[in-house]
Amino acid sequence: ISSCINEGQVQGADVTGGIIGTANSGTTVASCINNGGITDAAKCAGGIIGSSSSGGNTVSKSANTGNVTGVTNAGGTSAAGDAIDNCYNGGDITATGNQAVAAGIFGYNNPSSPIKACINDGKITAPNNGTVYQIGVSNYWYDQATGSKIATCFYIDENGKIYAVAEDGKGEAAEQKDMTRTELAEILNQAG
Repeated sequence: ISSCINEGQVQGADVTGGIIGTANSGTTVASCINNGGITDAAKCAGGIIGSSSSGGNTVSKSANTGNVTGVTNAGGTSAAGDAIDNCYNGGDITATGNQAVAAGIFGYNNPSSPIKACINDGKITAPNNGTVYQIGVSNYWYDQATGSKIATCFYIDENGKIYAVAEDGKGEAAEQKDMTRTELAEILNQAG
């Protein structure tokens, strides 16, 4: 699926996404944009993909600007994805369920799946004892997994400060002092 844009509000009660609800194995999404609000009343929600089955799925050069609300997990690009690169989230991401996961790019990810050159510029919340990640987290499924690596990914806080995200998604982010958005765009362009 490529070069698609969604402008409308999307509401669901199982798995909901701005471009795809559930992506089966081998799905490729490129250069897609979601600008509509995405809400799922029971499970996963994602700005581009609500949930992704493992097995060679990719999301690249895609962006979400709509607010995304899910129950079990919520993500700007996908609630789960195999490989994600050159993606952007500008929407607010909220996971409402108890101990849910909310993240700027992916709510959770399968092990050994690369994430690179992504930016989160949205507010991330999980108000009911949930967990918040600015990009996502590696090794979600089990502690012994070798895990995906998050490379050259950044988030911008509400004060406009830019942070580089740790490789595992959980470690302390490093503030990029004096970096401008233009410089950040150049770095991501080179990384992609």
